[in-house]
Amino acid sequence: MENFGNKKASLLNDLNTQDKILYGALGVVLIFGFLYFILPSFFKEKPISLSGACDIVLQKNDTVIAGWAFDKDTGKTSKNIIIHFLSKDRTSEILLDVTQRLDRPDVSAAYNLTNVNDAGFGADVPTADLSVGENSIVLEQVASDGTRVLCGTDKKVKN
Repeated sequence: MENFGNKKASLLNDLNTQDKILYGALGVVLIFGFLYFILPSFFKEKPISLSGACDIVLQKNDTVIAGWAFDKDTGKTSKNIIIHFLSKDRTSEILLDVTQRLDRPDVSAAYNLTNVNDAGFGADVPTADLSVGENSIVLEQVASDGTRVLCGTDKKVKN
């Protein structure tokens, strides 16, 4: 068995100075590209759009929400809606996922869009979880590409 301890066996020793500089620069470019372009995409949040169109009606002593929502830019509805209930001092937030969409031909006709027939939704307000006092309501639609489409409302739920 041969002892390699005293020998410098490496790929770099077999390269001339110009090749070492070239491979070193290539390595720096690859590392920079990975750190700057690829790695952040794993942690980056999806874009937020404020082009949401929506309306909410509170029913049964503010315990049921009925409404509609769609993205005005694309003229489409999203499969998922998240309703944010924000406390008046903005220290508490409750999220409610709404996955069931309802037919709203009136919304489709009002906006003259055929893709928004399923713009309607309904949900029970989680009154037991809400902060005491007024809670603002914001709708977030999650588009198929991950874009978050927000729509603020002037409605408030009192608890």
